[in-house]
Amino acid sequence: MGIIERKQKEKEKRRHDILKAASKVFLRDGYNNSSMDLIAEEAQLSKGTLYLYYKTKDDLYASVLLEKALPTLNKFLKDAETKAGSIEDKILNFSLAYYRYAVNYPEFFNMLNELHSEGSLNLSNIKPETLQSIRKIEEDIFKDKLMTFQKGIETGIFNDDFSTCYALTQLWLALTGTIQLLLSIHKSEMFKSLNPEDVVSDLTKVFIMAYTNSKPLINKFRKDIFNNSRKQAPTHLVDELHHIKLEI
Repeated sequence: MGIIERKQKEKEKRRHDILKAASKVFLRDGYNNSSMDLIAEEAQLSKGTLYLYYKTKDDLYASVLLEKALPTLNKFLKDAETKAGSIEDKILNFSLAYYRYAVNYPEFFNMLNELHSEGSLNLSNIKPETLQSIRKIEEDIFKDKLMTFQKGIETGIFNDDFSTCYALTQLWLALTGTIQLLLSIHKSEMFKSLNPEDVVSDLTKVFIMAYTNSKPLINKFRKDIFNNSRKQAPTHLVDELHHIKLEI
């Protein structure tokens, strides 16, 4: 191995070590409570050396997204889809995989949302090529899911008179908002009987029902949702409601 090749390999290893350390710090402390000092300490590097590789915390944050958070999400989604046979099961598995990703990697989930919100992250501090690579992966994930919807139309599961792009955007936004709430309310005494995966699954079933041609599938999903609603009602609230007399 030549000198230039060895130095390049050492540089790449150091960059990998920095990303590993940054990922650990961001996952542990969150974006706002993290700092380049903490990341340098975790990577066992001087702050000056860290800045040779990444000029800003935002750029390092985006690099963790690119090389850690998004590939992990993509793996969750692909693994879930390969385990499903029917179109509706692929979509249900996609939704549940997205939720499980958020549960297992909550800070990665928050990082991805931070990128699309007007939060603390300053996009001007991120290298354009890094942002472009992130957008490319996100688009590839989105297009992959669009193919599932298109197959649903081709096989007759879905109507053929709607925008698959709009429908998938609807589902993605609804899931993201629902998952954010589920991650926070699961600690509440009021919602302790709630099964988050059933909530995600039922939300997706309602969505599928809006676009499907299949009456048997609609009837099945209605029954599933109804059964879930019966078994997951907060018991103490139901007991209290039984004693309330409505006056008109």
